[in-house]
Amino acid sequence: MKKNIDVIIYVFSLFLIAFGGIIYIFFRPHNLLFWSFLRLIDIEKYFPYIVLNNSSRFLSFVIYSLPDGLWELSVLCILGLIFCNKLKYFVLTASIFLVFSILMEVSQYYKIIAGTFDLLDILVLFISYLIGILIYFIHRSFVYDKKMEINSIN
Repeated sequence: MKKNIDVIIYVFSLFLIAFGGIIYIFFRPHNLLFWSFLRLIDIEKYFPYIVLNNSSRFLSFVIYSLPDGLWELSVLCILGLIFCNKLKYFVLTASIFLVFSILMEVSQYYKIIAGTFDLLDILVLFISYLIGILIYFIHRSFVYDKKMEINSIN
C-alpha cells in the first residue's frame, strides 16, 4: 500500500511541475531566461504566447504567482518521499528550499536577478511550504499506521 501512496505523490508532483510549466510556456512573455534555452534548441516557435486580460487579479495570480508555488510544492512532495522516515531532515531541507526561494524573490527587489518582486509570490511560496508539510505528515502517518496494522497482525 505504501508504494501506491508513493506513486500517487510522485505523479502529483510531476503534475504540479507540468502544470506550472504549461502556464509559463503559454502565458508568460518570451523574453524570460527560460526562453533562451528553448531558442537554443529551436523549439520556441512551437509555443505561442497567449495574451490574456491582465486586469483580472485572478488571472494575474495564476500566470505570475501560482507557478512558483506549484514548483515549491512539487519539490516538497519529492523531499517528503525521500525523507519519509526522517522528519528532521525533511524539515531542514524543506526550510532551506523555502529560504532559497524567498531569497530569489528578494533578490528581484534589489535587482540582483531579473524579475519583478511581489509580496504575493512570497505568500504563495509560504502557503505551498505549509501544504507540503501537511502532505508530508499525512503521508507519514498513513505509512506508519499501515506498518502498525501489519505488525499487530503478525
